[in-house]
Amino acid sequence: YQRRVRGVLLGAAEGLTYPAMTEFVAHWAPVTERTRIITALASCQWLGLIVSYAICPLIMDVLGWRAVFYMFGGIGIVYILPYWFLLTSKPETNRFIRKSEIVYIRKNLPNT
Repeated sequence: YQRRVRGVLLGAAEGLTYPAMTEFVAHWAPVTERTRIITALASCQWLGLIVSYAICPLIMDVLGWRAVFYMFGGIGIVYILPYWFLLTSKPETNRFIRKSEIVYIRKNLPNT
């Protein structure tokens, strides 16, 4: 029962990834660059899966199966921290972007 609940919660959380990613790209990427950016993001997701499948057995052989969870959890935390502090939903609210970059992004977005 607990495994099913965890699976449903994980699926619900992961199900938000693509809509959130496309919403983020819609605010930040000019139309001419969106396809490349979405392709790169989606490809990197699969690349990460392939790499993790390749190294997990090695980690388990050397450090045990629990180490896989600790290592990938730690990598996830280190990976997400800069995003929380550096990224914003829209360019106008980001304190690290230059005004000229905001103008470029806005000029190349469709009128919505």
